[in-house]
Amino acid sequence: MKEISKGLILPRSETADEFHIVLKMPIGYNIGIAAEKIRDVKIFGRKEAHYKIPEKDFPYDPKKPNVKLLGTGGTIASRLDYRTGAVIPAFSPGELYGSVPELADICNLDTEKLYGVFSENMGPEQWIGLAEAIGREIEKGVQGIVIGHGTDTMHHTAAILSFMVQDSPVPIVMVGSQRSSDRPSSDAALNLIHSVTTAAISDIAEVMVCMFGPTSDMYGLLHRGTRVRKMHSSYRSTFRTIGDIPIATVSRDKVTPIRDDYKRRRFDNDVKVNAVFDDRVAIVYYYPNMKPDMIDSLIDNGYKGIVIAGTGLGHVNKPLYPALKRAKEKGVAVYMTVQTLWGYVQMYVYDTGEI
Repeated sequence: MKEISKGLILPRSETADEFHIVLKMPIGYNIGIAAEKIRDVKIFGRKEAHYKIPEKDFPYDPKKPNVKLLGTGGTIASRLDYRTGAVIPAFSPGELYGSVPELADICNLDTEKLYGVFSENMGPEQWIGLAEAIGREIEKGVQGIVIGHGTDTMHHTAAILSFMVQDSPVPIVMVGSQRSSDRPSSDAALNLIHSVTTAAISDIAEVMVCMFGPTSDMYGLLHRGTRVRKMHSSYRSTFRTIGDIPIATVSRDKVTPIRDDYKRRRFDNDVKVNAVFDDRVAIVYYYPNMKPDMIDSLIDNGYKGIVIAGTGLGHVNKPLYPALKRAKEKGVAVYMTVQTLWGYVQMYVYDTGEI
């Protein structure tokens, strides 16, 4: 039996795949249809669509700080076109001003889209390019940097940039959204406001992740780039500082430190960018009865480092000992961490930790 659907075919979004189409139904809902299941298409008419947010000139105020927003993929802000159901991305200063006009009260904003990839596709090429772009902007004299990034691997990029961009004189703030801008519960606009506020006025000159603190929109948290981790697949308050406390809270108009051991903002353009990365490092999650051939294969394939997530205080079974000893003899750096996320390694409590 044939199933017939009638509606308006929407333009494919920037990040959509080519395996389905989205149809706007007469009742107002959108449906996705797998392209391979489509047997026939009848065209009853066409409409010219202008899927673009009306731009307004972002006002320049010489008294306000200059902030640069670097994009890596996706959209930190957008607007829903209620006529079609399409979500229109916003990225240029004019588009962002049209979507989040509060930004003009904070700073002079400039934007640059470096990449257009899903966060899981971020890799050494993007990390190196991002670090170099940050260095260039700091040398130009920008007062703060915001990086729009997908949330799934944002904590990985934050950690990497913490080592690639050293002794920054200005805040470097990573931000994303758990809920898209077409949803009433979206956190996109407020996260953007919080991150731009941090970049513009904060004296914390480190790589940070800025996302919701509680599940409500009371405030955001600033997490140190080397301590943060995404902890829930869909909560807006998904990011947490592991084994420590966040650096600060942030609201629409102020940043409130909750610790004082952070690097302070400086008023120079000096920064050291060490944009190198060796991807021959593996993380191995230990499980009971793990076989040594997993370690041996990494050694044989030329890996230079192995990080083992061990049980308890940092343990693996005895059959792995010869392979780990071989790794050490081959000059492979082997590190132990814990699976529990919170807590620390202490390998001298039990004899299973003394390899």
